[in-house]
Amino acid sequence: MVRVSRRVGWWGWSALGMSGWLALMLMAGCGENPADKPLDFTALDRPTNPSGDGSGSSTPTAATGLTSEGRERAAVLVSVIRLIESASTNPGGSHFTMAAESLNDYFSGSRASDFEVSAELQRFLKAEKVTEDPTAILRIPRFSGQLDGRHLEDCLLLRDATRTVLKSLGPDTAPLARAERLFDWVVRQVQLVPPGLLAPPNVRLPDGRPFQAQARPYDVLLRGLATEDGGIVWAERSWLFLAMCQQAGLDAGLMVVEPPATAGEASESAPEGPSDVPAKLLGCGVLIDGQVYLFDAAQGLAVPGPGGRGVATVAQVVADPTILAAMEIPGEEFAVTHDELTRGRLSVLLEATSVSMAQRMRLLQDQLTGDQRMVVYADPSQRAARFQAALGDRLAVVKLWPLPLEVEARLFQDNLFNQASGYGVQLFNARWPLLKARLAQLRGDLDAAVQGYVGFRFADAPTETDGKTPIGPELGEALDAHATQFLALAQLDRGQKEQARFLFRETMRLLPAPGPGRPYFAAFRWGAQGNLGRLLAEAGEGALASRYLSLGEPTPQSLGNRLMARELIWRDPFLPPAELETPPPPASIAPANLGPVPISIPARSGLGGRDSG
Repeated sequence: MVRVSRRVGWWGWSALGMSGWLALMLMAGCGENPADKPLDFTALDRPTNPSGDGSGSSTPTAATGLTSEGRERAAVLVSVIRLIESASTNPGGSHFTMAAESLNDYFSGSRASDFEVSAELQRFLKAEKVTEDPTAILRIPRFSGQLDGRHLEDCLLLRDATRTVLKSLGPDTAPLARAERLFDWVVRQVQLVPPGLLAPPNVRLPDGRPFQAQARPYDVLLRGLATEDGGIVWAERSWLFLAMCQQAGLDAGLMVVEPPATAGEASESAPEGPSDVPAKLLGCGVLIDGQVYLFDAAQGLAVPGPGGRGVATVAQVVADPTILAAMEIPGEEFAVTHDELTRGRLSVLLEATSVSMAQRMRLLQDQLTGDQRMVVYADPSQRAARFQAALGDRLAVVKLWPLPLEVEARLFQDNLFNQASGYGVQLFNARWPLLKARLAQLRGDLDAAVQGYVGFRFADAPTETDGKTPIGPELGEALDAHATQFLALAQLDRGQKEQARFLFRETMRLLPAPGPGRPYFAAFRWGAQGNLGRLLAEAGEGALASRYLSLGEPTPQSLGNRLMARELIWRDPFLPPAELETPPPPASIAPANLGPVPISIPARSGLGGRDSG
């Protein structure tokens, strides 16, 4: 049974808590506001971009008509972006600290009122019952290398990945087509793994159990692995999709079905503490032209519209019981039934962190021009109003999703969580060539990425990035496995489907079936078989595609793959069975434990020796 029910009630800030909130305030440089001086950036005179998609004019130059002072200020922001972009490949430096200092100088002429929180956002956060003054942390004027540097680095990578995915679409492409393209890319690029598979063997809870930390979108993008269990606690691929939608200028949130017994209570006021109210995740909702379209990142499928055409809206799913029924196969049910949906009401969980809501990020976003544009600021109250208008009486409440806030806080407060976060991305250390190639791929430089992967994948004597230190055989096998999978995905992005198909078969040939004593990245085998199924279906080879899609895996993606296989069989039920193109998996590969996780506070989670400011 894939059907999962998460026991959730009060979605406020219980995971973060007062101590976590205050600790974030201290790390962010809480203190007095600067002198009450006017904020004067008129010299930049740059065009606006209401869509928020990160597009715009080219980087400011003398030709744009800027004054000398304006050009100097624009150059400061360009320098800040370059510092943040290069931090990951220059461990042990002070890139984040220098970037924060530059931004503090840049905004030194601001006044206290420039950092005031809007009345709408104040009302929204007061309903969350964070602290007596929930906006205090959002008014902090000074940039922090530790918190803000990490946030800006995350936004940069998400922006670049979003641009890479959407660059082939024309400027007039409909928003729904953009959302579909983003969703398809996320599902192909990020393979699901069951909870616990990414728990480091040397990091355990006090009771001795393995501990896997939830990962933020940056780490999910790097490693190409995520956990989804059908609920809101493990929804890493959903989080990535929501974050990329934000960079693309699309309103999105988690759609959660509340049972009728508590839906009315939730709409009036939030309870003071946790409760045992069962709530179920319907999927990710993308708001377009007053309709909320549904995408299930756990199963890797957009919820099909009536008759299996298009993407279903919430209104269509409520009106047509056959839509959710079509998302089930015998013995495996969709997470939400039509009866539960119609008898209950919907709550929307919005993705945001304390840094993304900070007013200094609003000021910074307003100053980013041309190629530097990206979304660094989120006002959940504005998105909440739009969802409320779209869903009307079907809506119970719009709230902040606690997972991003909890991860943000625990990365800097919880040493156990920090260490566990580093396990799944330990191979993306700047010492080894994998990181540079992967970043090139995600930033859209696919030729450089392919060259980088091939350079160490087929080298006779691979070395670390210093060009001298040999890479041992066990580490080399692990890097080769990543390079083969990522090469296939890079070729897919380049439109080289035959090469991608060959490389996905190579991934299945190289990697054993995931299991005890096997490396966590053996899960790439599941991703390869799913991508092979999709490629074969697109090529019209339905029989072979259905074989790959029916191989199964212990994640919710298995149901999504089998639904695709069923559709292929229904289209042509008399196709003769096809033999798989790949040999049986090998018995073993490098040991699962690749050594100690090189992470400790205050180092940047996921990359040893990173500047934390």
